[in-house]
Order: sequence, then structure tokens, then C-alpha cells
Amino acid sequence: MEDYRLELRDALAALVGAVKDHDKARRQREARQAAKMGPAVSVNIPLKLAMGDKVIRSFERIQVRSIPKSPVRNSLKWSIRQVGELAFEFGGKDLMHELLDYVTGLPKHRGDAGFAGNLIDKCWDGVGDQWFA
Repeated sequence: MEDYRLELRDALAALVGAVKDHDKARRQREARQAAKMGPAVSVNIPLKLAMGDKVIRSFERIQVRSIPKSPVRNSLKWSIRQVGELAFEFGGKDLMHELLDYVTGLPKHRGDAGFAGNLIDKCWDGVGDQWFA
């Protein structure tokens, strides 16, 4: 079990780092494009599925719909979710908190721990019906 815990920890750290690197590269690419064509305008519209009086937010539906917009970033986020689901299955919320604390405490995330923590928290929203972002 301990080996599995280390594998989940390392996988989560690698995925968060990959999202961070991908976002940095995207910002650089957008800056180059903006210098050529003027500033880009983006609109972020939350996706919600309405059902009667209730608004149901399904992480899986949102992820699938958003993959074409940013396939690499959203595939990485999907993988972060899978790590959370495995962590919950094998150790519940205690293991999830342990992994979150480990990743946000890494030297490469210390200056930007809020990014890592928010990313993980949002990706894990609803895992086991016990994790809420």
C-alpha cells in the first residue's frame, strides 16, 4: 500500500507541474500572437446542465466538452481527477489531503502553491461525494 501511495503522490506532482508548464507555454504563445495581431479576447462561460429546478454540474461532462478547446490541459486535469478517485478509493479523504499537502509543499510550487491547490481542489470536486471545491 505504501508504494501505491508514493506512486499517486509522484503522479499528482508530475501532472500539476505539467499543467503549470503547459499554461506558461500557452501564455508565451498568446503573447507572441498578440504582439503580431493585437490582444486576444477570451470568454470563460461556466457549463451547467439544468434539470428541472436543480442545476447539476457534472465534472465528466464539463471535461469532455472542454477537451477540444485545450486538449492537453484538459487531459491533464482529467488525469488529476483520476488520481483523486484512486486516492479516495484506497485511503479516503485522509490520503487525498496528504497528497494535496505534499504537492503544494513541493519547492517548485511553494511560490505558487495557490495554483496547485486550486487546480487539485477543482479537479477533485465531487470525488467520493465527499470532496467539495
